[in-house]
Amino acid sequence: MTWKITFYSTKVEQDTLNFPSGILANFLRIAEMMKDTGPSLGKPYTAPMGKGLFEIRARGKEGIGRSLYCTIKGEEIIILHSFVKKNSENAKKSVRHCKKKNERGNIMSRPTFEAFKTKALANSEVRKEYEALSVIYDLRKKLIELRKESGLTQEELAQLLKTKKSNISRLENVESHASPKLSTIAEYAKAMGHKVEINFVPIEFSS
Repeated sequence: MTWKITFYSTKVEQDTLNFPSGILANFLRIAEMMKDTGPSLGKPYTAPMGKGLFEIRARGKEGIGRSLYCTIKGEEIIILHSFVKKNSENAKKSVRHCKKKNERGNIMSRPTFEAFKTKALANSEVRKEYEALSVIYDLRKKLIELRKESGLTQEELAQLLKTKKSNISRLENVESHASPKLSTIAEYAKAMGHKVEINFVPIEFSS
């Protein structure tokens, strides 16, 4: 199931586009994972804030960008407010508006993630940061997808592997300082009835 991601308004879209390049590149990668695996990725990517409000935490070399969001019927994630600071009263107002509007009226007019991504990657610095994150995010995305498709929580998978939940969390964490061993990834996959295949593809150089 693929989730739809939209922005509450063009202002929210622009506020998110104004993230520094490193933060914005990480936001794009996290949002892509949410589209494919759902809105609750868990820390360090997302966290519940209470009363139907959640946040994306996109960490870059410039700091941490926060994007508050909610979900509505039809598998849609709405980005309500984006900022690079501790808190914002505007976020609370956006949540109230989101709950009132629900799915009526302006669904088609909300800026889409697809259009947002095109605008973001038009910036060469953001594109460079985004492409540099490809390997580490693609791996974590595959691991999280595999676990969720198997219907397992981190705790349940840890029990299968006879390890601690923190080790599973660390393996799925793009911010982990230690690169996972291939043997560890293979054990992770095997616990869910899969095996690892390695493939190399040619690099496509832009002209």
